[in-house]
Amino acid sequence: MNKFFLTLSLLCFVAFLQPGFANETLILKNGEKVEGTIVMEDENQVVIDVNVTASISERKTYPTEEIEEVQRLAPDAVDFESISKLQLSENSSTLETYDRVMNEILDPFVRKYPDSEHRAAVEKLREVFFEERGRVAEGEVKLDGNWLTAEEVEKRRAEIDARVAYNTMRDAASRGDHIATLNAFDVIERDYKGQLIYPEAVTLAQGALNAISRDVPRLIEAHAIELKEWQVGVERTRETRRQPLIDARAQEEASYEARITRATSSGLRWPPLISRSIKSLEEIQRLATAESTKLQQMKVTSMLASAEKTREAQASAANTRYERAGELAAEALTLWPENAVAKNLQTELPALQEAHEKAIADAIEAEAAAEAAESEEAAEEAQKEADEAAAARQAEQAAAAAATSQPVTAGVEEKPFFMTIQGAIVIVVGVLVVVTVSAIVNKARTKPTSDIEA
Repeated sequence: MNKFFLTLSLLCFVAFLQPGFANETLILKNGEKVEGTIVMEDENQVVIDVNVTASISERKTYPTEEIEEVQRLAPDAVDFESISKLQLSENSSTLETYDRVMNEILDPFVRKYPDSEHRAAVEKLREVFFEERGRVAEGEVKLDGNWLTAEEVEKRRAEIDARVAYNTMRDAASRGDHIATLNAFDVIERDYKGQLIYPEAVTLAQGALNAISRDVPRLIEAHAIELKEWQVGVERTRETRRQPLIDARAQEEASYEARITRATSSGLRWPPLISRSIKSLEEIQRLATAESTKLQQMKVTSMLASAEKTREAQASAANTRYERAGELAAEALTLWPENAVAKNLQTELPALQEAHEKAIADAIEAEAAAEAAESEEAAEEAQKEADEAAAARQAEQAAAAAATSQPVTAGVEEKPFFMTIQGAIVIVVGVLVVVTVSAIVNKARTKPTSDIEA
């Protein structure tokens, strides 16, 4: 994160801490109330800065005889009034910004006012900042209220940085802080000129320049009048009181000079708008004139149309309509040749299409392999089922054969063979055979003797 963007990120937070609220209230005798910050008071007059806009204040002087009462806030209430306006935006910031807000704004309040009734609220606010800082430290980024993972951030780094810068600019514009708006635009113009948010940033910058061109000449005129009145007032003041007034004015101008120097050393192109500093007003008027002339020459309408074409091209590429994406990117570059996003898309399209076609081929190959493996598995399963069926049939046949050759009656005790009918028949037949054979043998034995005797 560069130095300029760090400064802008901090400004996005601490803009709420600038004097944009009333420390004191003057109750005038005519019933009018004047709220602001008293910068000087004595027995004759009270000088108070009254805020006109977020970045412009007007200094007014009231004679003490016109003032009925001066109401002042307690010191801790004054400091808390500004802190209470401090809030996280829809976009995350840098770690340095969170650290500076906690270490230089929130923690000092707790140390300075340990017994303040506002301490708990400040500590709770610190917890909120600390929690978000932790997510940023892990690489996450909050963009338009949505958190992106570290992986998403890495893929979309340029787009995200540009969008964060634009959101910083938009936030400043919504507050009416035209100087912060233009300082944010200066960063975008230098670092993100080819991003899609650039034409939108140009439109915001033109609005800020129009406001400055309207307000600054009036402030310069008012400053001249105020200075003349001050000089007249000094001349009318007793000589013994003149030098303190002159010294106070010099000290005031020195503080303005220091603010301008700090802004410049931080890398900010636009100095703070200080209504009582002629140096600030004249420098801003000079820059505004030059910037307005430059932006008027830009073809913002064509740039916006180019950005829209590019978004359509990105959508087509996401839907794998690469030919249409190429056509849209070419149209976008015709409208805005510096469109870096369209250029990058044109360069990436061939690789995207090749990767898509390869993915399709790989998917088809994987599907075919899966089908082949599934067919092989089905064949193996069918063969296994056939083998099991054959084995079952063989077992059934063997069991049937065994049952036929050796029947067994369930529940009846098996008898010895000679006690069965079949055994009895066999025995009777056997006896008859033996008797018959014996008779034949005996007859044969007796027959030869007869023959001899004959």
